[in-house]
Amino acid sequence: MTFVAGGISAIFAIGQLFTEHGPAFRIHGLMGHHMTFSGQMMLLLGAMAIFLTRDRLRRSRLVWPLAGLMVLCGAALVLTLTRSSWLGLAAGVVVALALLRPRWLLPVPVLALAIFLVSPEFVQDRFRHFFDTAEAGNAARIDMLHTGLRIVRDRPLFGVGPRMIEQSVYEYGANPQILPCFYQHLHNNVIQLAAERGVPALLFWLWFMLRVVWDHARWYFRLRSSGRTEDLAFPALALTAVASLCVAGFFEFNFGDSEVLTVFLALVAGAYLVRDRAPEPTGDAQA
Repeated sequence: MTFVAGGISAIFAIGQLFTEHGPAFRIHGLMGHHMTFSGQMMLLLGAMAIFLTRDRLRRSRLVWPLAGLMVLCGAALVLTLTRSSWLGLAAGVVVALALLRPRWLLPVPVLALAIFLVSPEFVQDRFRHFFDTAEAGNAARIDMLHTGLRIVRDRPLFGVGPRMIEQSVYEYGANPQILPCFYQHLHNNVIQLAAERGVPALLFWLWFMLRVVWDHARWYFRLRSSGRTEDLAFPALALTAVASLCVAGFFEFNFGDSEVLTVFLALVAGAYLVRDRAPEPTGDAQA
């Protein structure tokens, strides 16, 4: 049902291309902002990719509806023009395929090139500006990085306080040409947490993310050694979600976006639930 809900939101978002307009308009589906919507699509697409690798599903009739949902959600994600989520999805797919279907990694660059070539000109233009430091979004994020580091250097223990970034950044040399509405946060999970709540809070967050990776990496290798390859999708689900969230989070404070965080925690919690209810791997492939 979660995938179906994502597909409905994707259809609604694509329809916005024809019904809503404006110089700064970006499709946002059923969410209030395009970055929230793209973050959800990113995580759902990673999960869909994992389930598509499962032999049991690919032999069933569900494979075609799932593939259709992936096309819909993928098209919607591309059309959001949200490059951080594009990168996050790429990282998640690479992790998922490396863990589950390494040979499927070979056509990924070709698929990415094909998507670029068939994309509209305004999408291709966003691709071309990935590394353009003069582009407005990139320049603002570089400014935010320097501003955030100055805050951390001045207030390393407790930061400036929750929801105080917007009111504090100009005191720390933020570019006054960047509007306060864009400076609500620092568009980076690590810098935002350290500047807003302090380095100790950042360390707790890093511990949480690393603990998820540690738990599911251990589970993955135990399943591999026991021969239970069909269950590998579940630890891969958590690891893919972490990879996507963290890579996209270099350019967006997605951990502070409650709608994106809810999807992330649901995927990770689902993987933990399966792990805790599954029989203990024996460590013997012949068992």
